[in-house]
Amino acid sequence: QYRRLYDMIIIQLFNYIYIHVPFDFWDEPLPFNIKYNCCVFLMELMAIYRLGIENERILHMLDELKCTIFSRMPLLHPNRLVLMATATFVGATTEKEEWSDFAKRIRAEIDVDNLLTKDIHDKSVFPTNGIMGVWIVCEIYNRYFADDKLEIDICELRERVLESSLWDRLDGDGDFIKRNLSMDGLYGIRLLVQYLDKKQ
Repeated sequence: QYRRLYDMIIIQLFNYIYIHVPFDFWDEPLPFNIKYNCCVFLMELMAIYRLGIENERILHMLDELKCTIFSRMPLLHPNRLVLMATATFVGATTEKEEWSDFAKRIRAEIDVDNLLTKDIHDKSVFPTNGIMGVWIVCEIYNRYFADDKLEIDICELRERVLESSLWDRLDGDGDFIKRNLSMDGLYGIRLLVQYLDKKQ
């Protein structure tokens, strides 16, 4: 009984969001941000799809969204990475080859060797909108798709984080520190660097 109620709430929510989002909802975030609206929405749909809730409705949504999403090639390479990983997951989950093919087209346009420097400013090291976010996406992608790994140089990643000019700002800027003491900020960086140290 409760499951049916929860299913109904979920259906109402994603239908409302889908109907009411503005057109620019599907645009890439500028500058880079791991919380790419389009991709977050698609991943939420896949989570619902895997629960077996309104699968036919979700497939219909994906068919409607194809023209909007497939016509976009993000300008920023980190955003291309996020969209590629999302489209790959959609294709694998729904077994829709068109989404897998779209992911392959994006993959061909990503400068994987320079992901840590391409389109990312020196101070952009936070998990949400910096190079740590790029690494997180690659790690998640690699766990799901081990046969098509995205290799990130951990030593280069660690060096870029620790040598970022962002740390110069911490001296004497207490307000900045207070605003960024979170898992999306300084605490998140610290935990991820500790994790990287264990992997080396």
